[in-house]
Amino acid sequence: MPKLKLKTKLKKHDRLSITVEDLALGGRGIAHVDGMTVFSDRTVPGDEAEVQILKVKKRYLETKLQSITKSSHLRIQPRCEHFDICGGCTWQMLSYEDQLRFKEKQVFSTLEHIGGLKEFERKSIFGCRFSWFYRNKMEFSIGWKTFEKISNHSSEQDAFSIGLHKTGRKYDLFDLQSCHLGSPWNPDIVDAMRQFFIKHHLQPFHFQKNNGLLRSLFLRESKSTGDIMINLVISHEPFPQINAFRDFMVEECDRIFRATPQVPEKKVSEKNEHYPFQPPKLRSLYVSRILPQKGQKTRIAEILLHGEPTIRETLTVENDTLHFQILPQAFFQTNTFQAEILYAQALSLAELSGNEVAYDLYCGTGTIGLFFAKHVKKVYGIEMSQDAVKNARESALLNNIKNIEFFCGDVAEEIHFISEKPDIVVVDPPRVGLRDKVIEYISALRVPKIVYVSCNPATFARDCQFFTQLGYTLKIVQPVDMFPHTYHIEIVALLVHDSV
Repeated sequence: MPKLKLKTKLKKHDRLSITVEDLALGGRGIAHVDGMTVFSDRTVPGDEAEVQILKVKKRYLETKLQSITKSSHLRIQPRCEHFDICGGCTWQMLSYEDQLRFKEKQVFSTLEHIGGLKEFERKSIFGCRFSWFYRNKMEFSIGWKTFEKISNHSSEQDAFSIGLHKTGRKYDLFDLQSCHLGSPWNPDIVDAMRQFFIKHHLQPFHFQKNNGLLRSLFLRESKSTGDIMINLVISHEPFPQINAFRDFMVEECDRIFRATPQVPEKKVSEKNEHYPFQPPKLRSLYVSRILPQKGQKTRIAEILLHGEPTIRETLTVENDTLHFQILPQAFFQTNTFQAEILYAQALSLAELSGNEVAYDLYCGTGTIGLFFAKHVKKVYGIEMSQDAVKNARESALLNNIKNIEFFCGDVAEEIHFISEKPDIVVVDPPRVGLRDKVIEYISALRVPKIVYVSCNPATFARDCQFFTQLGYTLKIVQPVDMFPHTYHIEIVALLVHDSV
């Protein structure tokens, strides 16, 4: 496209007309104006748009979409009524097939541009069989529709909000009416709580003033059993209505779940495949109190109001079925069905013989390590979260897996206390990737194989580049889509030591 020549220096709040050329890692559209790269939200390649400059950097501009003046042929009608204001699923204006195409492209181009890596086997992306209602966990914020509280509203009910954050807003929320990523009953639970809080004049927590009770709401679901966990997170302030809240929610859940129909096939899968929907049932109702302690780590006091401490989930990978018990604070893959695909790919890349010693680093609740344990001699898992390690150990007992051992602590420190040297290392770090000292230690051991699971192509590319400098070759990269209608993408990759 011809560059637009500008006669005046670009500054904040200026408006520009752009034609979007591509999508950047992180989901924003890319255009070019007068030699500057322009990043624009909510746009797709081929869109002609009017944008306003938010930030002016040396080589690029960050902008906010004002209007689409001519729509791209790729643009479709978003399904969700909240799409224009929600900060969640930002790619609903693309078909799922186009989403997959852009995600795959971004993974490989990021490896090339950040990691300088080109010579590896590129596997086609694994898409989701069900691209709607796939999330087994949702977090909803509790606050005000605007951060100025209720001064500009006619009533407290008009101002109070339980929902999701508006795009680019740290505090401002909108009331959830529908959501097509979590379970169909989520909005009904949210609405019931909203009415209870308004009726009892319960106040959202004010982060600057450090007062108010209500902080957030977590809804978790087992896709295999239908178990539901509700966890209301509150502040340090008293909650005298806690028993009334328990009784109300137990009754409301019974009403809502009895009224929840089977999820219509066409609402879930573009291919009209049957969705393995399980009737929901309330198994765990928690209130979690956040207790800040000066000079110490914040403590979370969990109060089980109703039911059992955990919900039950099952995963099946290569004909092996494992059962899991999930606590409120424990990490578990958000997309249950796609987690099975992810773990199957990790096992496939590992090509295990049965005699290996495996390390599972940043192991979470131990899901990957527990599946690996059935194919190796011994697994050692390391994880920082105490709740996750507790869950992992319980899951090992539940599944009668005896050749796995879990350590709680910082990977960079705990890894030194394992005496057996690994034949293979599985890493599944947070978005920031691996720490240099972890990469250096693994490389110093000359571990023959590394299976790297990543949720961030940029830090994955950086870490792979470091590994290649320390004697490894990136062999295979397999993108797996865990989060349809967002720009997020998961990666499973194999690195092999050059001595192998």
